[in-house]
Amino acid sequence: MGTTQIAFRAPSPMLARFWQSSHRLQFVMGPVGSGKTSTVAMKVFKLTAEQAPDAKGVRRTRIGVIRNTRSDLKVTTIPDFRRLVDDRWGDFVWGPPPQFTLRYSLPDNTKVESEIMFLGLDHEDDVRKIRGANWTFAWMNELKELNRSALNMVRTRVGRYPRKDMDGADAAWYGDIGDYNAPDEDHWLYEFVENTEHDGLLGFFRQPPAVLNVGTKEHPKWVPNPDADNVRNLPANYYLEQISGRTDDSIRVELGNEYGLVIDGRPVYPDYD
Repeated sequence: MGTTQIAFRAPSPMLARFWQSSHRLQFVMGPVGSGKTSTVAMKVFKLTAEQAPDAKGVRRTRIGVIRNTRSDLKVTTIPDFRRLVDDRWGDFVWGPPPQFTLRYSLPDNTKVESEIMFLGLDHEDDVRKIRGANWTFAWMNELKELNRSALNMVRTRVGRYPRKDMDGADAAWYGDIGDYNAPDEDHWLYEFVENTEHDGLLGFFRQPPAVLNVGTKEHPKWVPNPDADNVRNLPANYYLEQISGRTDDSIRVELGNEYGLVIDGRPVYPDYD
């Protein structure tokens, strides 16, 4: 187990604020392609190195990574994480459940040992594992695809490892991280973020829109936002091409980072609420 260094720069001032946050709840809402998932994945990795060492000089964490389905974990979340944190850092097994055990050394001669468990909520086995889990912190990828009870359940499982009686160890930080695209105003997540008192526990990081409406509300005209996050890491004209073929509702929510409902097709009664 050698010592390796890795460099990462948050792709925008807003994500840099998230990177430094120590809030117990940390939510990032942004458009597609904004770099939020990669930034969260790297923060998860960073936090494994920042946990307090125990008496043996080992920084121990257990982490839950939650997605709405196992298939989404396998197709998106796990590949995204392993693209950034590969097998140099530990051993990955597909399970079930999939688990990545990180083992690496730091320049201060301490060692990191972290168990990262990936769980999809469409399987009762995974739900049972969450109910019995003892984690340091959790990451809920695409949080708006989960329900409120899932968030409540996950919140009860963090801050439970390492225990204070384990060789003098204690968690330097524990909590819950979530990333997502803008939900509808009727969604529980909108109410939770915008209209619920959190007594300073919630850090909410809303990224700038990827596109701007330079037309009117009735006749929108969408153009790429030159100040959008992560543009330097995307192909040229990425957001200009993403505008093409989308409905205004889809553009407003998925690219404009506005709360709203994406409706496929044409409503029979367009003015009906």
